[in-house]
Amino acid sequence: MALTVIKNIDNLGTIFSSVNQVFFKAGELKAADLKTALTVDLELPIIEDSISFNTGEPGVTQVKLISGKIWSQKTKRGDSDISFNVASIDGVVNDLLLNKQNGDTAIETGEGVLSTSTEDASCVYTGNAYDLDPKVVLGSLIFKSEDKLTTFVLPNAHIVASLNASDGDNPAYFKMVVTPRPNSEGSEILILKKK
Repeated sequence: MALTVIKNIDNLGTIFSSVNQVFFKAGELKAADLKTALTVDLELPIIEDSISFNTGEPGVTQVKLISGKIWSQKTKRGDSDISFNVASIDGVVNDLLLNKQNGDTAIETGEGVLSTSTEDASCVYTGNAYDLDPKVVLGSLIFKSEDKLTTFVLPNAHIVASLNASDGDNPAYFKMVVTPRPNSEGSEILILKKK
């Protein structure tokens, strides 16, 4: 049998290598937003090897006749498994991922209150108060590949995070769990390659 191949392997070389950068933008993205200069809110400091990006294993149920013949099948989308660890407790990150309790009023310690040695006897600490209830953050995530040739965009990501203060050799980090949702145009993921 003679085969006519419309696109052979040489034409299918566009790949997404490992994730090298992740950016967050508040609010959803639409296709038209990508035509002009785009301002993002944060480049997220992601811990190496902490990214899981699986949009969900499809569930397939086969309907069989009594003879064993497959008559039809039902398919449904699996649950996504998209997560990564952000190694930062900077105020901007904390405010984004946690529920602030004292508005914009910062907490400040007295001089030396938390000091444990003479070296930091005059030290003052400042920060904010938060609760640990889950907070859903809505925004867009941009994942750039290591070779910068391809990019994944989740234009309407629902993000929930938890703070992990101690985990082996890692610094404190937020475990971010992401659920892609359709944006107002119906898109859940944009797959882009350098032209």
